[in-house]
Amino acid sequence: MNNLHSTPVVGKRCDKRELSTSSIEIDDENKRNKLSDSDMLQNSAAVTNVHLSEADLETITNRIHALFKIDLEAMVTSIVQAFVPQVITGINASLNEKIESLVHENKVLKDQVAVLTMQADRAEQYSRRNCVRVTGIPETNEEITDNIIMDMASELGANLTIDEIDRSHRLGPRSQSSLKPRDIIVKFVSYRSRQKLYNVRSQAKGSVNYRRNYINEALTKHRSELFFDARKLVRDKLVESAWTHDGTILVRDRARVIHRVETYEQLNKLRSNANRSYASVASVKIA
Repeated sequence: MNNLHSTPVVGKRCDKRELSTSSIEIDDENKRNKLSDSDMLQNSAAVTNVHLSEADLETITNRIHALFKIDLEAMVTSIVQAFVPQVITGINASLNEKIESLVHENKVLKDQVAVLTMQADRAEQYSRRNCVRVTGIPETNEEITDNIIMDMASELGANLTIDEIDRSHRLGPRSQSSLKPRDIIVKFVSYRSRQKLYNVRSQAKGSVNYRRNYINEALTKHRSELFFDARKLVRDKLVESAWTHDGTILVRDRARVIHRVETYEQLNKLRSNANRSYASVASVKIA
């Protein structure tokens, strides 16, 4: 007959003290959690119970706005300081390049204008090669300038006929307030006929009726002004002499070198050279 035995349970039996300790620790943790949650609820309630006046809200808003403005200004300033110099450098480089291009273009255009002006002046002067200008002849109401020129030519010894005069007239409108007579410009039919009167111009100084009259070449406005300044150099003793030949202005300097003058630059160069020569001579005398 088989005996029935119960199977023992394998394992360690829990100690009563261990169970009680674990339960105590869990209770403590739960209490802390409850305390923390309670504190949060109290703080939240405290925050909820805070009441701000409109002045407080405005102060806070202004403060936030001021802080934001300061930060924004600082950010913008840093960006500007970082990029503006580069932009300015690029703009300056572009402008300098453009200015240099315009300066060069302006110089080219000025040189072209100077060349064209000189060519036009030469053409105009050539068109006057058959003309002379007579100054100092008194005016009358019923005068005929062709006859005045023929009388002058006859007294000065020029073998001239009336058919050799193309036309003649006074220059400019007559002025009632000025006693100075207007010049007479005479155009001859040929250069040879013009030379007949022009070559005896020096005889006017010893004549009876024309000692105060002058026969000059009919210069253009530009050359007339240039010749006037050249004669000032003669009066100032900076050059020896100045005259015209077929519309060309010629100046002899103190070294007796003859210069052809067509521009003010050339005339100013003669003036500068003469001044330097006088300065060097003066320094030698002082030494």
